[in-house]
Amino acid sequence: MTDQKRALCFAFLIPILFTLFAPFSAIDLAVWIAHGEYFLHTGSLLRHDIFSVLPTSELIYPSAGLSIFYAWIYRWVGLSGVCLFHVFLVLPLVLFILYWPLWKAGLLSGPGPTKWYLFSFWLGAVPLFVERPAMVALIPFAISFQMISKIDHGLSKKDLALFILMEMLWVNLHGSFVLLPLMLGWKLFLRTKGIRNLIKSGAVLVLIVLSSLINPFGVRVYPYLLETARLSKERSITEWGFPTLTAQFPTGVLFWALFIFAVFILIQKFKREKNLSAFSHPFYLILILGLFSIRNAALAFVVLLPWAHSMGLLSPIKENKDSKNSTNLIAISVLCLAIPFVFHFKPRAWDETVAFELSDTIKKDGRSCAIFNAWELGSFLMLELPNKIYLDSRNIIYTKTDFDSYKKTLQGDSNYESFLEKGHVCFVLVDKQQGEGLIKRLDANSNWEIQGNVGAYVLYAKKKF
Repeated sequence: MTDQKRALCFAFLIPILFTLFAPFSAIDLAVWIAHGEYFLHTGSLLRHDIFSVLPTSELIYPSAGLSIFYAWIYRWVGLSGVCLFHVFLVLPLVLFILYWPLWKAGLLSGPGPTKWYLFSFWLGAVPLFVERPAMVALIPFAISFQMISKIDHGLSKKDLALFILMEMLWVNLHGSFVLLPLMLGWKLFLRTKGIRNLIKSGAVLVLIVLSSLINPFGVRVYPYLLETARLSKERSITEWGFPTLTAQFPTGVLFWALFIFAVFILIQKFKREKNLSAFSHPFYLILILGLFSIRNAALAFVVLLPWAHSMGLLSPIKENKDSKNSTNLIAISVLCLAIPFVFHFKPRAWDETVAFELSDTIKKDGRSCAIFNAWELGSFLMLELPNKIYLDSRNIIYTKTDFDSYKKTLQGDSNYESFLEKGHVCFVLVDKQQGEGLIKRLDANSNWEIQGNVGAYVLYAKKKF
């Protein structure tokens, strides 16, 4: 086997095995399966929430099309099958899109710098290797990025048609569909000269934005995206936080290293070419967006290899005796270094010893009253149980008052009993750290008893009288 083929095997195997060995995640996945199940059962999209005891805003979600597909897989092969769909179909397809140009150019292995970009991609993009719509959206993202990167002088009719079709698909998969017009606009307007050409570029973008309106919610998906970003930051949702050095380690520290390196490359290009044409590359837009949240920062690593390739930073393959096994050794080392981070990156909510065992305990109890839940378990609970929940990963549909009351109750607010009674709660399932205050209250309350204590979570049930 040549070094190039050997490198290709490792390039696919390491991220796939990494994702497979980590616990499956239901924080974002199960809720979309539940939405899809509703559609398959009723023939219509879920417009108003039926899973929470709290009043919610009208449901608007760009993942509507994907949720139906999820539900179809779920009915066929169950929850594990939906998760494995991401591991064995979605992720390999994303990797193929990213690796194919490098393979054709003979750049995937060898003593050159490609392997270092490859390892940076694996480690930096790990937070995105999670079973959720955002992972599926990496497919149109990777394709669009590479197409836009190759644009030099205007846009052909064929490319425009492909972008329109891509946007029509993407808008029904995930809210990241806005990246296509943003990346294309960045490239066109920074490269276009003359009023006439600027008007043409503007018309192209208008057509693509109009194509994004072909979704069940029309133009309302745009306010939804803005509100998602605003409220998620306001409510301190981790993935929407600032990319500090320790954020989703090692993604945060790698992002800042990449940012400095990319600026250095830009300066070098300017010195040689005496212009800033390299700045029009969509990678720099993704890098700027990464400054606003760690989830955006991870996207920069997904397109790191295509950017490095287009900038001429990858060396052609050069096999020799000393380097023949270098890819193998370094790849194995990276895999070993990644193992300690697996449980840090991947949410523990899908661990069988937690979610399944505790939901089974609630089923055996037989009561259908509401569950005051850890928000990361809400999605799984709404799919598995008939009981209504409090919160789930769709945090923006809940009012500020209810969200604040939820947090206060977790902290052990003195009015916790009235809050629970208001929602007709007879089960409390919380994280031992986040719900420490409430746990102390329930331990001191003779009306409540522990029914499950597994991993990071504890389940309380109101005593039957």
